[in-house]
Amino acid sequence: MRYLNTIKDDLKINYSDYPTEFYYNYDSKLNSKYNIPENYYCISLGATHFTKRIPNKVLQNIIQKIDFPVVLIGGDDVLTQSEELTLNNPSKILNLCGKLSIKQSAQIIDKSELIITADTGTMHIAAALNKKIHVLWGNTTPAFGMYPYIVDGSNKPFNYEVALNCRPCSKIGFKKCPKGNFKCMLDQDDSLISKNIQLQINQSII
Repeated sequence: MRYLNTIKDDLKINYSDYPTEFYYNYDSKLNSKYNIPENYYCISLGATHFTKRIPNKVLQNIIQKIDFPVVLIGGDDVLTQSEELTLNNPSKILNLCGKLSIKQSAQIIDKSELIITADTGTMHIAAALNKKIHVLWGNTTPAFGMYPYIVDGSNKPFNYEVALNCRPCSKIGFKKCPKGNFKCMLDQDDSLISKNIQLQINQSII
């Protein structure tokens, strides 16, 4: 957003008139191939850096509190994490991690009720698809300006942050928490997050 503000202030271009865009070719066989439920929400597990990833402890609590099917997406690097979540919630979870291309993942996001994600590429794909987004922020912060850019003000994303003196600790991320406690993610208010998500789901399926 800081880049866009430069465009607006210096070049006098009103970027708010132009939403971000992401295009994919709809795969009509995807639903039947993986038995994707008609209604679901999506969780994106991946992130390049560990300190951006949502821990299973937090996701486990959220999933258990929400009465709705969930589809997991992510690459091969989160297979162990996704398998652990699925083992603990077999009746709720469809695990598609390591099985989809980026564009197929975009289709999963697009057809979902909403997405839970960290500060990563799928967050921006979801924004381009104008989805309801719940972002859990770890070592980074939306104050850096790299938050989901959605022109439609009625679809404002939920941003969840833990107030700590040590964060934000990086614009990009680390392989491990510099403090060794990872409180920025582990102390996320999963009750509040699940409450907000359940409310949005209930409103969308009425």
